[in-house]
Order: sequence, then C-alpha cells, then structure tokens
Amino acid sequence: MCDCLFIRRCLEFMLGTKLLQVHFIDSSSARQLVARQGVGKVRHLAGKMLWAQSKVREGEVLPSQISSSFNISDVGTKPPSKKRLVAIMGEIGMIHVEGGEPVGEMEREELRTYGSNSKRMSKIAKAVLKLTAFPIASQQPQSKTQPTQCSQ
Repeated sequence: MCDCLFIRRCLEFMLGTKLLQVHFIDSSSARQLVARQGVGKVRHLAGKMLWAQSKVREGEVLPSQISSSFNISDVGTKPPSKKRLVAIMGEIGMIHVEGGEPVGEMEREELRTYGSNSKRMSKIAKAVLKLTAFPIASQQPQSKTQPTQCSQ
C-alpha cells in the first residue's frame, strides 16, 4: 500500500490532478480490518494495519472487493489452473506474439459466467434455506388439544 501511495503522489505531482487509489481485496476479513477503526477484539495485529486503517478513514485509499478468480496477485501465491492462468494473463493485457491477438478472451468470459452463476446459486440456496428453516405460521400443524381456562 505504501508503494502505491508513493507512486500515486508522484503521478499527482506530474499530472497536476488528484487520482483515486483503489485496492482490490479478495479477503472479506482483510477488507473488514481496514474498514474498522482500532484493534477491536483482534489479537496479534501488526501496527502497520492501524496505519492502513487511518489511510482508508482519511479517504486516501478505497478498499474494494474482487473475486478470487480475477485477483491477479494470487498468481504468485498459489498454483492456478491453466484456464484461470490464461484468463488472468488476458486480464493484464497480454497478447500472442505471432498473431497479436489478446490472450485468454474465451477463458475470461467463462470465468465471468461461472462467477455470476455461482453468485446466483448462492442467493437461491440461502433463500431456500430460510424458507425451510422457518416455516410460515399458517403452515404449522395445529394443536389437537383445546386451551383450557382456569376458573376462580
């Protein structure tokens, strides 16, 4: 983040305009940590995380969610499948040497379609779970015993 801040400030100086710095994060817990203020209940938090929180709070950095499928920085951390690697190569603008056409257009489209379909299925599954976990009051079985009143 600090390297990006430095580059952004250099570009702002040279171009004479303000730039927006967006950090794409695929980890929801990391996004929540930088969005909050202070340590909270988190243990073993590095001091630089508090610095990142202040930059987000001041509006210098905007954290944004990105799907793990399209997170370019994941290429060096874990071995991606061939399809995902080719899609990411196309995402960063690589082209074939011989023909000059972009790399991985078909793979990128497949990943986008798969991602949107999995999000829809997740929403449907959550809705079905809510409907089956909490039956509607009119569908609950009626008690066969009649309520009794106590007389005094």
